[in-house]
Amino acid sequence: MQFLDPQAVKSRRIDSLVTLAVKFPNLIPVDELQELDTEWRFLHNNKDLTPDESEDLETYWCKVAVASIPANYSNQLYLTLSKFVFAILSLPHFSAAIEKIFSSINLIKTKQRNTLNTENIEDLLHKKQLFSAKPC
Repeated sequence: MQFLDPQAVKSRRIDSLVTLAVKFPNLIPVDELQELDTEWRFLHNNKDLTPDESEDLETYWCKVAVASIPANYSNQLYLTLSKFVFAILSLPHFSAAIEKIFSSINLIKTKQRNTLNTENIEDLLHKKQLFSAKPC
């Protein structure tokens, strides 16, 4: 996810985010791809949002998210871009939690219990989680 690096924005190495965005159709609708691309190109040319050398990723993108048109502070300049970036940043980096759930499902759904429906399996997983939780 090189595009997240503020220095990549500054260097203009990445021309468009559309090729990446189409790989995540649940994060950004197809009808917003053009807006995403336009905002990305505007960000390249915005001298006010040039990242500092020492600026970290979260600080920079928060600054981009709150940037607005000077005459109208309620109108965000990079609304679509900010939503996409924060959605990408919130994606889990590891699949260990998911693998743990699948392992639990395999322990629940044995040969004797293979007729359990999804709702019952979910209930059993929730109960297992409640019983293993530490008391307050």
